[in-house]
Amino acid sequence: MTPTSFRDKFLTLNLNDFVSIGNLPMHNKQYGKIYAKKYLGNIYQKSKVTFLNLPIEDLKQLVIQQLKDKIPVWLGIYHKKFRDKKSGVLDLRLYDYKEMLDFKPLDKKEALDTNAIWLDHCMTFCGVHLVDDKPIRWKVEDSKGDKEKVNGYYVMNDNYFDEFVLNIVIDKKYLSNAQLELLEQKPIEIEIADSF
Repeated sequence: MTPTSFRDKFLTLNLNDFVSIGNLPMHNKQYGKIYAKKYLGNIYQKSKVTFLNLPIEDLKQLVIQQLKDKIPVWLGIYHKKFRDKKSGVLDLRLYDYKEMLDFKPLDKKEALDTNAIWLDHCMTFCGVHLVDDKPIRWKVEDSKGDKEKVNGYYVMNDNYFDEFVLNIVIDKKYLSNAQLELLEQKPIEIEIADSF
């Protein structure tokens, strides 16, 4: 089977309908702008890898809308902190550095600006627990399989989403009209040395 015959047989989604949305509250990135990393591109038609930078609450609402239609959501994440691989839990409350060591962890902006976090792993959102339409926790399938995690899944507390989810890929039909208009901008090129 060739790659194109595999695509034609199994792929039911139009990948051209999907866009990359980031949440990078960095000193050199504004919300509502599109960014492209210099020298980073796809072979297909020499296309650039771009993302629209939006506030974290926008990412959550987009993920929830797509999950409600039973379509999983690809995510890019930094996942090496505040996790317990044996229980499959991702939660900022796992380790209390402030109480034990009188040490305040960096917030997301500080961590991104100092390269303390970066996109180091890809997984898939496949469920969300909502209470009064607000996310409490997320079901995440790990692309590394079922070794170390509970059947290959993490339970991510919503606080973890805030601090460590950096990127999602979402169907454009879930974007608002204002967000769709932002996609018409010319991407701002960022240096290859930029952490994201």
